[in-house]
This record gives sequence, structure tokens and C-alpha cells, in this order.
Amino acid sequence: MNMRVDPPVEISADASKVDQVAALIGPEAWGRLQTDFGGRRLYVPEKPGEHHPLAVSIGLELAQRLGRHFSQEYLEIPLALKKRTLIARMLAQGVSPAEIARALHCTRRHVYAVKSEIEAEGGSPQKDFFA
Repeated sequence: MNMRVDPPVEISADASKVDQVAALIGPEAWGRLQTDFGGRRLYVPEKPGEHHPLAVSIGLELAQRLGRHFSQEYLEIPLALKKRTLIARMLAQGVSPAEIARALHCTRRHVYAVKSEIEAEGGSPQKDFFA
């Protein structure tokens, strides 16, 4: 029997379910989940298939990882933050502009423009992290 073992992920015991999901799948996939399902309740099957909306959104491997950790639970996916705030957060986490653009369905040019605006305001991308 081939058993899948997920790599260890540091998740605080007092982290909210939303924070646990974000830590488990990473910032890029979390951005896609919020874009695709924000403001909705999402059921996580034990073994999502490749055509399940969750797998279509974040990829089969990450959907199955969620299934192993949140099997048969409902997740309340919060509405996506303003795109500018998401871009700032992802930049602060070291996500590349190309990955951010892909995750948030915008152009790299837009990501660089937001980065420039933040720097022009006298801050770094981390300044908007808690906005």
C-alpha cells in the first residue's frame, strides 16, 4: 500500500482554521482559493478527484492534501482581500511577481506597479501586510 505523507508544516495550535489551510497549501494556492471561492462555504471531500472544483482551483495534489487534513469538513473561505493587499502580502512572503500574477489573475506589470507604489510611499511590501 502506497501511503502519502505530507511534508511537515509548522501550524500554531491556536491558529484559526483559515490560517491552518493557508499554511498547509501556501500563499499562491490560498490566493486562488479566495479568488475562486471567497465568501462561500466549501466542502472538502476525503479524496477530491481531478475534476472536483477544489482540484481545478489549486491543483490535485494540494486538494488531496486538504482532503487528508480537513476530510469531510466545511471551510468558510473569506472574501479575497483587495488585490493590492494580497500582492503586498505575497511579495513580503517572497513569492515572485510571476507567481503572484498567475495566482491573482493579473499581469506581472500590475504586480510591479503595486510594488513601486508601496516603495514610493516609503515602505516595503511588508508595510501593507496587516492592512
